[in-house]
Amino acid sequence: MKKILILFCLVFACGAATAQMDPETEKKKKMEEMLGISFGLNYANIVGPHEDNNRLLRGHAGIYMGLWRAEKFLLNTMLLYSMMGAKFDSDANYSLSYLVLPLMINYMIAQNLYFGLGVQPGVLVGGKSKYNDQSTDIKDNLNSFDFGIPLGFRYRVARNFHLALLYTIGVTNIFKNSTNDARNSVGLFGATVNF
Repeated sequence: MKKILILFCLVFACGAATAQMDPETEKKKKMEEMLGISFGLNYANIVGPHEDNNRLLRGHAGIYMGLWRAEKFLLNTMLLYSMMGAKFDSDANYSLSYLVLPLMINYMIAQNLYFGLGVQPGVLVGGKSKYNDQSTDIKDNLNSFDFGIPLGFRYRVARNFHLALLYTIGVTNIFKNSTNDARNSVGLFGATVNF
């Protein structure tokens, strides 16, 4: 009987301690959802004077950070290494890479489904032109700064896992000293794992 009473007291004490920890646990869960890694595919093109461009399948990877969250709103940013470019024919393409920092405000339009709109500054990391298996560095011909407007959807699959489908409309000309208005155009399908 004495052992049963001691066991009951221990269970009661553990329950009380757990109840007291609930607010902290919830806070920790929210913090866990605010930092993570993002990765996925880019469906990239360069829009402008060339009408015969084809999209190029590339990739992206980086860090996700939630900055603020309310009941239906989410403000988030990412720092991504993002590969872009375009394919002109079977033997020619532009391969560009940027560090981009999309900043997006998202609104929950349905359960766990957000629509977002934002801004995306980017810094050029590298640029190459490829023709007939010959690669040429074209970084000096490209603007070092890029700017775009991202918009699209983010779906919360689980507490620590999100999927995103975004389209970024390029605003700035990617070439230096050029009258041709050539801009990046990127469709993105990505996943975020929070920790």
